[in-house]
Amino acid sequence: MRKLFVVKTILQSIGLCFLSVIMGCAMELSMNNGQELYLTEYPPRDTPVHFKPELIPEGQLAHAGVFTPDQNEYYYTLSDASFSQFTVMFITNLADQWTAPKEAFFNSSYLEHGVHFTADGQWVYFSSTRPVEKEEFSSVWHIWRSKKLENGWSDPEWVAIPGMETKSTSHPSLVRSGRMYFHSSNPDFSDMALYVTEPAMGVFTKAKKIVFPEGANHNTFTPFVAQDESYILFGKKFDDFREHELYISFRDQNAWQVPRRLHDNINTNNLGNPYVTPDGQYLFYASGHWSLNAPPYDWVIKWVSTKSVFAQ
Repeated sequence: MRKLFVVKTILQSIGLCFLSVIMGCAMELSMNNGQELYLTEYPPRDTPVHFKPELIPEGQLAHAGVFTPDQNEYYYTLSDASFSQFTVMFITNLADQWTAPKEAFFNSSYLEHGVHFTADGQWVYFSSTRPVEKEEFSSVWHIWRSKKLENGWSDPEWVAIPGMETKSTSHPSLVRSGRMYFHSSNPDFSDMALYVTEPAMGVFTKAKKIVFPEGANHNTFTPFVAQDESYILFGKKFDDFREHELYISFRDQNAWQVPRRLHDNINTNNLGNPYVTPDGQYLFYASGHWSLNAPPYDWVIKWVSTKSVFAQ
């Protein structure tokens, strides 16, 4: 019996050692993949960290960051502290090195923000204050898009959404079905909420306000929706002007469930703009202090493993 016990103990020890080696190799492989794909030395796990803080010039604020579907380019939005100037920049993975930042082709003398690429890489959507067909609406945000051509991109075109002509619309998120999610508000940013519009013959139908249980779609903004519409991530602000927070709602039986606040490890000094990388491995979002009494000064982009988001 004693010999059997010793043999069993040895086998268990070997098994544990083997499991540890396998887990260690898997973790190292994941880290190496992150290093190679994102060209960073230490991809994050459960603790959010800044993504390439050197991309943010002194005196500038970072608002959002997204990748192209092939993850070879990274687009991010910068502004000054007064929000009088917004610029979209991008870097390219060239020969396993990120290039120097360049301005996005769709930048104009107006303001641009809220970049989104369709999953097939054929369209880029973004928000802009450039004039549209109706001059009286030129000072608010609207959604624009460009189509990928053989040698570049088409000239940006305004995306008309019935029922939103007099509203400010921003931060599109398109999914596999062709639906477009976005947030909308009055020009003074009151009555902000999440909406969705259906595709129809190359245009979009009248937008509908997203319905969450318990009336949770109030002061919500910057949606990101999974391609299969299994979940939606978004920011939420509060009437008492506390820090913004990030939420997630899962879709079950064609209905959105009660939104769930992301845990405290992520919800610290949030600004919104949640975004999940095309490989599904990382959550990106904007982070920094927000105050009515002082100008912003420390807005950055953070990233963290999506296991921290879905493991709750």
